[in-house]
Amino acid sequence: MVQHTLETMDEEETDYLSVDEVREMIRQLNPVDATKISKTARWFSLRCHIPAEDLTQEAFKRLLSGSRQVRRRVEFLRELSGAIKSIASAEIEAIRNGLREVLPTPDGVAAPDLVDPSPSPERLLMSTRDDGEVLDVISQLIEDDEQLQLLLEGICDQMRGDQLEDLLGVDTQGLATARRRLKRRLQNGFPKGLES
Repeated sequence: MVQHTLETMDEEETDYLSVDEVREMIRQLNPVDATKISKTARWFSLRCHIPAEDLTQEAFKRLLSGSRQVRRRVEFLRELSGAIKSIASAEIEAIRNGLREVLPTPDGVAAPDLVDPSPSPERLLMSTRDDGEVLDVISQLIEDDEQLQLLLEGICDQMRGDQLEDLLGVDTQGLATARRRLKRRLQNGFPKGLES
């Protein structure tokens, strides 16, 4: 029994890259990989209000420190995207729970003009007039499933295939599973279709 437990522990340890292996994987990233990482970070940055560069830096820091392990048999870019997603998700959750304090600038120090993240009144009006009720129902249908929320946002941002896989941190089969789950939720929410 003890021998079996030790063998299992050894197998589990080898399922992850060492910090040195992670460092080598980072060194092997090419410009195309860097562009993909940058796009992923920018996409999540818009949702969690952390600069894309900071998301990327924190993801690398976690991978290199070993606080975020990298699975051996998974594409490295997918693992890196998953780390970025995890950081952004934690920040989004902190914002939702009111754990982020907005501090005024010190007296005499000019602050940069911050872009208002809320949609413009024109966009709100168009959304309400065109599809506001439908979007409200869809939001309620998937409010308990972060993966489906990401999938829907990615689809709305016209992401396809590999982009959606990277966004969700899944392979082709995982994306197909998520799409089916979204389809079932929508069919349950709109049994007679969108026209009803």
